[in-house]
Amino acid sequence: MEVEQNEPKKQRRRMVLLGAGASMPHVPSAYEMTKRMLDAVEGDNVPKRIRRAVRMAVASLQFGVGLRDERPTGDVNIEEVVNVLTTLEQRHTLEAASLIGAWHPIVEDLDRITVQPNPPLVRGVAARGGAPHATTFAFPSREVPAFGKVFTNTKRFLVEQLKSLVWLNETTDLHHLEPLVKRAAHEQIPLATLNYDNTIELVARKLQLRFDTGIEHWRKHGSFNHGDSEGIPFRKLHGSLNWVLRTESAVAEASLSREVIAEVDEREMQDAEYEPALIFGGRNKLTVRGPFLDLLLDFRERLRASEDLIVIGYSFGDDHINEYIAQWLNTSSEGRVIIVNGTNFQLKARGFARALIDLGSPRVLNTMKYASDGIEQLFN
Repeated sequence: MEVEQNEPKKQRRRMVLLGAGASMPHVPSAYEMTKRMLDAVEGDNVPKRIRRAVRMAVASLQFGVGLRDERPTGDVNIEEVVNVLTTLEQRHTLEAASLIGAWHPIVEDLDRITVQPNPPLVRGVAARGGAPHATTFAFPSREVPAFGKVFTNTKRFLVEQLKSLVWLNETTDLHHLEPLVKRAAHEQIPLATLNYDNTIELVARKLQLRFDTGIEHWRKHGSFNHGDSEGIPFRKLHGSLNWVLRTESAVAEASLSREVIAEVDEREMQDAEYEPALIFGGRNKLTVRGPFLDLLLDFRERLRASEDLIVIGYSFGDDHINEYIAQWLNTSSEGRVIIVNGTNFQLKARGFARALIDLGSPRVLNTMKYASDGIEQLFN
């Protein structure tokens, strides 16, 4: 369905929500990313346990599709892979852990670490006469339970690969996003993204336009500014690869230390121990750490102040975002969703996405266009 051309003279208040499709083809989709990760673990320098953990997580998701009697496609979302690894990482501390008799044997077999003999201890035993000819050979290395550490290391490996896949350099051609960024700057259109990449930032800098992630205001005040922004109002709802959580010491006698977000440069991002502040989809989207709950509330408030929500490249897989969209449509007689997600979206839509498609015009308009053409039509 084409977007209506006979818009009223008064410009409708707009907000934009960006998903992975808005950054393609320069950033792979969540499904293509899983394929890239499977290729990455084939490297000679990748530990065997990490390789097996990634393969097992992907295979378990594919098997689950069949168990649920759904049509298998072979495609697996990278966020679901991370969720599987997180569950296995935390399996000993889950609320229901005491009720789970056993996990699949491959899980326990994978989650083990090798403990080497302690040479000083061996020499000490020999010196005390306990074992006159004691050597490290008499005390061989052994494997012990890792209690989730193998899956923690696997997640870190995936995040390391993520940096090379989604953090772009200034030479990347992102001209398809320029009309959106220009119009957002001119009209103060709020932009919200579920992506971890830096596409919007690169375009804004190229055009010498300011953008405001709101993080500095949140760090100082514990909330996001809903008034005029110093640049494009830009919210990264799931975090960013250049965000890191740091503890900020108490600055007054009555205050407490707290965790805040710091934006770091690319040099620091290359550190082997660097751990960005991200949340992944599925069941693990909400955390009290960092700004993520406040980002979600900011999205809700800005959506309530809008008449059009333009959704670009998002397939409606985030239950929290979907709930706020549903609330907004149900309480705002003027609310309208404009979908820019390609020609096949309507055929593949399931769940909440299918409900939106079925609602149809005038509340939901499906442009049947991909990001580049859709942005050209809506913002030029």
